[in-house]
Amino acid sequence: MNKGITLVELLVSISVMVVVSAALLVNWHPAQDSFALRRSAANLSADLKKAQQSSISTKEFNCSSSPGEEYDGFGIYLTTNTPASYQMYENCSVDYVWDSGEEIEVFSLEDGVEINSLEVSGIPVATLDLLFIPPNPDIYINSDKTGEEAIIELSNGSSTTTVKINNSGKIE
Repeated sequence: MNKGITLVELLVSISVMVVVSAALLVNWHPAQDSFALRRSAANLSADLKKAQQSSISTKEFNCSSSPGEEYDGFGIYLTTNTPASYQMYENCSVDYVWDSGEEIEVFSLEDGVEINSLEVSGIPVATLDLLFIPPNPDIYINSDKTGEEAIIELSNGSSTTTVKINNSGKIE
């Protein structure tokens, strides 16, 4: 009785491993794109929650306001004009929207992932401003506080995912 393997058995085993490896390599890139899209959506949700938490924390504002001018809250500003990034800001004025110079941090989406569309209560918009005002925090969606839901759609070219936030501050 032989206790070794034959050349034919060895060649069959190697060819099975080559076929399985080739199948994995062919499907690797689409899986990476899908993971990048999911990670970008998760990071956006986390950044929205960071702005929400910052507005109810004891974090100090860095605004240099004029006497009598009120400011409060932290927000996230997105636009389809710069689809690969968005920014966190602190509201240094009473207009409940992002103004130039209020940026705290700019976030970039992963390579190949972009903001595909923005909606407020089902209506497409070019910019989306989500501002959390302490102490609750109340949320202003494009400077309006009443009965709205914002939907941010991210795309990697072949598939999409959405991040939603309603007027009570629930992020999903």
